[in-house]
Amino acid sequence: MTTHLDGKELEKQLVNNLVQSKPELANDPNVQQTLAIAEKTAVLQSGVTQINDGQKQLLGVLNDLQNQMGKLESSLSTSSEGLDKVSGGLKDAQKFLSDFSKSKTTERFYIPQKIPDDAV
Repeated sequence: MTTHLDGKELEKQLVNNLVQSKPELANDPNVQQTLAIAEKTAVLQSGVTQINDGQKQLLGVLNDLQNQMGKLESSLSTSSEGLDKVSGGLKDAQKFLSDFSKSKTTERFYIPQKIPDDAV
């Protein structure tokens, strides 16, 4: 069965095979240095892979957050429009109460002269 090995893993495997076939090379400084470099490179590659995976996850979360912020902005805009209508209605009610209290008639109901188009 053949598996995919990157350059440093393959180098480490070849050096290990060489040491097994020629045990006298086990203490050779060049062989030891090559093995150490291969091991450290594998650790670094693993760390870089984890960092890349973390960045992908972070980008996904940031995209989700941006989408949620867009939805929130839309909701706030809709709420603001509703509050503007309520504010207009309260101003109309305040004017009615002011006019009513100034009125000397016994009129009990306020009948607006014109109904606003957006009141329906």
